[in-house]
Amino acid sequence: MKRLFTTRLCAPVFALALAAALSTMAISGAARAEEPFIMAGGESDPRFMMSLRTDFLYSMFSPAIGAGVRLSGYTPIWNTKRATGTFDVGLHINYANGSKFMYPWIRDTASQKMSGADHNTRLALSVGHSFYFGESRKHQFGVHFFTGASFTNNNWCVEYPDEGLSECGKTSFTGLTFGPELEYTYRFHRNIGFNLVLGGAFGAGVGGPAGQMLHVGTGLTFFLL
Repeated sequence: MKRLFTTRLCAPVFALALAAALSTMAISGAARAEEPFIMAGGESDPRFMMSLRTDFLYSMFSPAIGAGVRLSGYTPIWNTKRATGTFDVGLHINYANGSKFMYPWIRDTASQKMSGADHNTRLALSVGHSFYFGESRKHQFGVHFFTGASFTNNNWCVEYPDEGLSECGKTSFTGLTFGPELEYTYRFHRNIGFNLVLGGAFGAGVGGPAGQMLHVGTGLTFFLL
């Protein structure tokens, strides 16, 4: 049981540690001469830049709550006076938890009680295109497609109090996951922005893990380089 608990927490703890480390890098990098964001006014800006997006996520249809981290690299590929477009690549780490309270169709009765949760970790790569607009390029809208692996653990127990019986079961499986994602970010600080995320994760042979289908989220984006 201890080993299983450690395995469940490994991915989200790693993601949070990565977020904390890179966020500190972003803040400490405020003294850099180059701005860590897209330049305004259609200026030619061929630099390679990086950002870190962190989100709290809520998933529907396969209900779950969780968190996500995406480390992105991007570079401008076109500029006009009103907008700048970038080519983006990213690495995603998402964790979703489908606990009992997320499933309204599971109800305890006097003769039967259930407990447990579904755990899903998604590791994926993404490519896409983002538009930075506004006079100072503080608004960003992005369209991305991701694909990767989905790791799922289902752990549930059922108890029959009247009979004094109980039984627990667990299953684990891995499969392909893929889907689109839309994001909007408003940069309110030199190195920090507020983001909104809408996406959908679909799978092949993964059995509908927690967090699959439609997810929405919000969080902070840190502009690193």
